[in-house]
Amino acid sequence: MMLLEGKMEDKQLVDILSTFKEEIVHEFRHQMSIQREDFQHKLDLVVEGHQMLAETLERTRVELKDDIQGMLWNSGNQINR
Repeated sequence: MMLLEGKMEDKQLVDILSTFKEEIVHEFRHQMSIQREDFQHKLDLVVEGHQMLAETLERTRVELKDDIQGMLWNSGNQINR
């Protein structure tokens, strides 16, 4: 009877450890999912910032080009007068 009880305890211990392992794996996957979402959100913010910066630089380039062309045109008209 003692041998049978030992095997029952072993089976229960294996079941408990198996369940515990499944819980750990589930929690690990859950935490990885949270970390992945957080990283993706931060990456999206970086991409959005780069897009805004690129747009601002392009607007500034166009404005400077227009200002330079305007100055050159005005100086050319002053010379012709």
